[in-house]
Amino acid sequence: MGAPRVSLPSMPNDDDPANAPATPPPLDAAALMALTRPSRFQLWELLHEHGPAATTHLAAQTGESWETVSSHLEELARHGLVEDAQRVDTERWWRTRPGAFSFQPHRFEDDPETAEAAHLLETNLLRVHTHRLNRWLAVSRSMPMAWREVSFDGSMTVHLTPHELGELSARVLEVLKDFRARHRDESEPTARIEVFFHAFPIALDENH
Repeated sequence: MGAPRVSLPSMPNDDDPANAPATPPPLDAAALMALTRPSRFQLWELLHEHGPAATTHLAAQTGESWETVSSHLEELARHGLVEDAQRVDTERWWRTRPGAFSFQPHRFEDDPETAEAAHLLETNLLRVHTHRLNRWLAVSRSMPMAWREVSFDGSMTVHLTPHELGELSARVLEVLKDFRARHRDESEPTARIEVFFHAFPIALDENH
């Protein structure tokens, strides 16, 4: 039986766009291999989802020892995936790096080991997104109507060339970066919004 789930005491999630790079740095092979270790991905996911947390709190959440969690976090930090947050008393707190990273699986296909790791990371990231969507669907009817009526879920099929698909992706990302960079009045209510965007060819045969 797995370790019991406990609530993570959290600091405000440091998601300030001023701290994030204009373009997230690409994930390299060494960082990829570090992140695809299940225990390390779980720690990265907890920090990404809930914001900064102390090593002891992460150990309680995962059921791992403080020493093991600390070692995993140090390894993630060496690859630029997490970093120190502010200290609280004598506790060391961690957070994900602002802006996260960019990930292009096809860059790792030349080596069988990294190709398999890239596929695993894709699967893990998809699982995270799906979990968040399912969680929203489960609670959405109890959420304020102001959020429910503007939340969006849809799909569309279009016919594009590879160049046009690249253009579409770039334009969507520019729109998202524009919204991310907006300065907010602290009194204005906001929520962290999950934007789950995929664009890919379907029924593509070898002649294409």
